[in-house]
Amino acid sequence: MRQLSLALCLTLCAAGVAGANFQGLNQVLTPDLQPVGNLSLAFQEQHQAIGSPSGTLLELGVNRYLDLAVTQAFTPSQWSLGVETGFRRGQHLFAAGLANWTWGPGGSASPQPFVEYGYYGKWHEGVLGALWADGTPETILGYAYNVSPRLQLIADWQSGAENFSTVGDQCNFTPNLYLSTSLWHENAAPHRTFPFSFLCWTVKVF
Repeated sequence: MRQLSLALCLTLCAAGVAGANFQGLNQVLTPDLQPVGNLSLAFQEQHQAIGSPSGTLLELGVNRYLDLAVTQAFTPSQWSLGVETGFRRGQHLFAAGLANWTWGPGGSASPQPFVEYGYYGKWHEGVLGALWADGTPETILGYAYNVSPRLQLIADWQSGAENFSTVGDQCNFTPNLYLSTSLWHENAAPHRTFPFSFLCWTVKVF
């Protein structure tokens, strides 16, 4: 498992903090929609205890109120679809959608509905919400601190024995390219900790 360290990420940061949405904080979704016409292509690597060791994400801001995301896991081969709608009033964000509608040789899963509220200030960002996995509600909590226009520190948690609490950071090399690295700690015994890395590039397509 290859991973760029948090120290390396801190050293190389070089641009403004980007948005999240299906790209999320570390683990959880966020209510800020992808800007209209922006297409993000991301590659992730993670410990197999979290999920597929590697995969890609495509996310598109369709309009002011709609965001679509498609992910592909490589081992085992799986595809997932996510849909998010929402709106913003000043520093307050509200969103709802469907996540993790999965199919492919690696297995299939029904979409998971979610609702979220977010507060996005100059320095502090917070997320509170719920996601229904197999009909069971799970709590979503997230916090990010904007250290500078170049660096964001992140922590989040999602309830459920199969989920994690996480800490990490997001650094930007350019306004369109960022790297996020984090450590994920199991909610359930034996409470192991695993690495995760996520590299994302965004381009305007319309």
